Amino acid sequence: MEIHVDAGGNINNKLGLQRAPGDLVNTLSWWYERDVLYAKGPNDSLIASMPYDSTRPWLRISASTTTVYWETSADGCTWISQASAPISALFPVNSVYVVLDAQTYSPTPGTGFARYSHLNTGRTDLPLCPTICP
Repeated sequence: MEIHVDAGGNINNKLGLQRAPGDLVNTLSWWYERDVLYAKGPNDSLIASMPYDSTRPWLRISASTTTVYWETSADGCTWISQASAPISALFPVNSVYVVLDAQTYSPTPGTGFARYSHLNTGRTDLPLCPTICP
């Protein structure tokens, strides 16, 4: 899954995967707040944190057969793993719900924004990023 995060303004931005709708315990997420990216696991546990790099605005949570990866990208095509955790320490990720969440925390309306694009559900019968990758 991919999300494009634009820094600027007072905004919290989240890309999450939940085991069931509204399940806040079994959630994996990327969380952006005040120029910091947080990779979070179940029960909002911190997997990793790093300064937000505006040259790598694409975020993705992906999985192999044994590991979940929190990744970033400059172009939405080439990915760098920023954090990982074994699936056995998390929850089964073979069927999850996507959560996109944006909140402003400024007393002045309209001071932040979030933009989401190119949601990829991982279907193997479709080319990955057909409109942005060569």
